[in-house]
Amino acid sequence: ANYKDIVLTANATDITFTNVSFNKSRVAFVPRDLDFPTEKNNIISNCNYGVSLSGSDAIISDNEIKLNYGGILITAYSDAVIEGNNISNNEFNGIDIIESIANENNPIVIDNNVMANSNYGIYVNSNGTANITRNIIRINQYGGVYVDNSAAYIFDNSIYNNFNGSGVTEEDSNSIIIGNLIYDNYKEGVLVFGKSGSVIEKNGIMDNNNGILARDGNFGNLVVYDNAINTSNENGIKLENFAAANITLNDIGVNERDGIWTNNSVV
Repeated sequence: ANYKDIVLTANATDITFTNVSFNKSRVAFVPRDLDFPTEKNNIISNCNYGVSLSGSDAIISDNEIKLNYGGILITAYSDAVIEGNNISNNEFNGIDIIESIANENNPIVIDNNVMANSNYGIYVNSNGTANITRNIIRINQYGGVYVDNSAAYIFDNSIYNNFNGSGVTEEDSNSIIIGNLIYDNYKEGVLVFGKSGSVIEKNGIMDNNNGILARDGNFGNLVVYDNAINTSNENGIKLENFAAANITLNDIGVNERDGIWTNNSVV
């Protein structure tokens, strides 16, 4: 595909792109109303979005998606599978999951390397529930995973060395965050603000500013259970102006300030 081309498939079934190089296209791959299109083993660079999915249960696997404005954009109804891709050095987010309708945007993002993107590694603002599992999410400019007014399953990822932000950020969201390694991020390991009923369980959270910071939440009940939260630059867990948190059976040690610090919060 050449400069200013749009590669667009529509009203087709079981489409496969394999071993194709897209360079300087405005949008490399936009399946609409397809059943199971597949994009595999491609190099996609210098596009608007490397891959843009709207209303598609596509399988996007084993691609190199780099040097685009954004890596992968998933909108509207989509249960896409994003697996085994290297998504790096894009000017915006590595993966955007946005604008779903009727709770039917439930993509699976698994076993990807999402790194060195200029905004967030993965950004979710969707009515569905994204499944974000076993990814390596590192050295992104403004944080690893940002869940905005949404819900996500965030399981077994390695989220580290993200600049100018936190490993995981939850804004007015209800996610389940289990079994992740979250370390060496510039700000917090996990930042929760606004209303939240999130569950943070069995994570290793180390060498961040605060291990967990929950602030400015007036609704919901945050659950923090059985995590190892160690060697933070400030506090292990910090609660500030937060309505309610249940903090149970965590291993909190060797933090520079306090293990648990609260102000105007209910624990």
